[in-house]
Amino acid sequence: MERIKVRVKQLLGILLISFPLLLLGKEVKYDVFYGFFPAGEIKIFFEPQKVVVKGKSSGLLGLFYKYRLYMVYDLQNPQDSFIEEKENDKSRHYDYWKLLRKKPWLPLVVKLLLSHKGFSQNSPIKVGNLEIILQKVEGNDYTFEVRGSSKVKKIKLFEWKKGSFPQRIVVEGKEGTLTLVKD
Repeated sequence: MERIKVRVKQLLGILLISFPLLLLGKEVKYDVFYGFFPAGEIKIFFEPQKVVVKGKSSGLLGLFYKYRLYMVYDLQNPQDSFIEEKENDKSRHYDYWKLLRKKPWLPLVVKLLLSHKGFSQNSPIKVGNLEIILQKVEGNDYTFEVRGSSKVKKIKLFEWKKGSFPQRIVVEGKEGTLTLVKD
């Protein structure tokens, strides 16, 4: 009986140490390109209650244009989500609804990453008043149409294997194409 108690205590100790790491350990970094020009990087951190996105300009663009973003996507109450931006000397704070109007690609990409697989053309994914609709699947490549946004038309996810993040994400919008390449 003593041996069982000791083993149970050891097992509980291992679980208590590793369990938070399993919940908090998911993160991914992408290099961001606007058209063919390197624009910066974003890091996405998946936490139990929220997803945090941090980004900044870098490379040649970063020499002339200073940009930083910090977005929190609340998984329990998406309406509590927000983004803070610093652009050169200006700071801005957008609530959830303004975020969906000004920077819709961020919450759309986060929602897609959280929804991995199980997509159907008959059941769109809703993000506020926006809808993401599966258009095409070719192997591990997915193409989605976005409805309700004047800024984002399509999102494409390439080499998206179960249990991992897409190698490349392409956001086609009114103002150009944004490409995220996994680092």
